[in-house]
Amino acid sequence: MAKPRTLFLLTGSLSLFIYIFTLAPTITWRNAGIDSGDLAAAVAVGGVPHPPGYPTYLILAEVFKFLPFGDIAYRLNLLSATCAALTIALVGLIIHHTLSVTSLHQAPLETGRTSNAAGLIWLSAVTASLTLAFSGIFWSQAVIAEVYALNALFAAVLIYGALRVNAANERWLVPGLFVMLGLSLGNHPSIFLLLPMLVWILKTRWRWRLVFAALVSTCVGLCVYLVIPLRAAASPPINWGMATILPNFLWLVTAQLYRQFLFTLPWKHVPARVVTELHLLTATSMWWVLPVGVFGLVRPGRLNCSLGYSSLITFALFSMYAIGYNTTDSHVYLLPALMVFSLWVGWGLYDLGIAVQEAMKSRPRSVDLLVWGLLLLPIISLFLNFPNQDISQDDEARSYAQQNLQLVAPDAVIIADNDPQTFALWYGRYGLVLRSDVAIINSNLLPYAWYRQALGQTHGDLRLIDQRGQPLTTLPAFIEWNLPNSPIYLATMQPPPMEGYHLEPVLQLHQVKQLTVD
Repeated sequence: MAKPRTLFLLTGSLSLFIYIFTLAPTITWRNAGIDSGDLAAAVAVGGVPHPPGYPTYLILAEVFKFLPFGDIAYRLNLLSATCAALTIALVGLIIHHTLSVTSLHQAPLETGRTSNAAGLIWLSAVTASLTLAFSGIFWSQAVIAEVYALNALFAAVLIYGALRVNAANERWLVPGLFVMLGLSLGNHPSIFLLLPMLVWILKTRWRWRLVFAALVSTCVGLCVYLVIPLRAAASPPINWGMATILPNFLWLVTAQLYRQFLFTLPWKHVPARVVTELHLLTATSMWWVLPVGVFGLVRPGRLNCSLGYSSLITFALFSMYAIGYNTTDSHVYLLPALMVFSLWVGWGLYDLGIAVQEAMKSRPRSVDLLVWGLLLLPIISLFLNFPNQDISQDDEARSYAQQNLQLVAPDAVIIADNDPQTFALWYGRYGLVLRSDVAIINSNLLPYAWYRQALGQTHGDLRLIDQRGQPLTTLPAFIEWNLPNSPIYLATMQPPPMEGYHLEPVLQLHQVKQLTVD
């Protein structure tokens, strides 16, 4: 039977091939990828993206930034594809490890059918991991520049690392695992929800010395956040928070801007969100994964109950986080939960396979049918989801930025009030280095002092205060004081009525013109 390393290479390589084939060619608005423009622009200029800053992602992005092909956004898309493929490989290893080192396969050992059991473990791991790889929500984050594929990879690394540390019974390795936890928190703070599962898996005596060592190690990993003030100090044009002083740094890394969305979903919408989560988990696999996953979790006779309980807690925590987060794209936070669910699917497939083998002892061909049946399941997911996940021809966001930047007048100011247009234009301006004379302003950020300070450093000719020294924090005030010096365009889907001005359409923008009195 093939070794685990073969399982790792097979599932990871196949996933990576499919992801690269369907990879977005640049920034995208598809797959909840609006933030890709902000991330890619920040990486291009050595800047700081939106809260909480994602320092671990930025470090890895700097490596992929120097690949010799595609634009910077495409290279970051490759980073996501690589992280997602490694996650799939590790999920296969986790399933293989948990089925191999526990008593889940003792029944076949007693009947002398060790080779069949080992083969079934391998097939269950391949089927469950590849079904995850080709599920709609996971695949969607593997082909765009976002932080969620890396978040899933950290979850897989931490779970697999905890399992290996526990199996080796080497407590001295625990601090290293918690350094990794700190680094993963530098990518996305939601990974903290994995902590109960890690503690439960380790099964060690948490004496105060070990607890202290784990806390210190986590803090060592969290030192990755020092990257933020170092990048901010260079005054790049994308510099959220201007985090060179402590209040600004804390505002950024604690994601204060987005706290308003945390667990604020109205209760009346919760049932619909739960149904949506079930749909995302199962519908793209023809729903077979739901009963198999539940069976893998709750089947009677499991001796390694702690792993099942801890995985259920982790699944519930990530699900509640995603359901309660009051944004339209909160489903992307489900990736770690989806990964945990895939472990249950792998366990369930193995148990069902053993039952089929026992029931069909007198029919050798039934084993072959079982093998081909298991291998067919991820192929079904692949073909079901391919049409929706193939975004290799999607150039809408980049084209929007290129076309509009090329048409505006010299020394123009483009004002946007939403993320899709703002981030796409930022990427065109700084990532593709188009129209160095143009300033891209987000009117929603004008009330923040750090943003006005950053604008002043990047575009010194902008008026950011009035004659009384008061900051220009509203769109009308900003236009009033800057229109005499610069052509101004609005990048809004529905431009607001503006007294004293009229708006002249220019492609997808509207140029602000002063009304003349006859």
